[in-house]
Amino acid sequence: MSRNEELELRARETELDKRVAELDKREKQLRKDIDAFNQEKKFI
Repeated sequence: MSRNEELELRARETELDKRVAELDKREKQLRKDIDAFNQEKKFI
């Protein structure tokens, strides 16, 4: 594997890691919102 290919793979890996982190963050927020919504429903 050439040096350029190696660098490209690392760049892609970094980008994917960022995407995973962002999706994890969104999932956590959605779960929080859903829990809050469900709590609200209990009191109605």
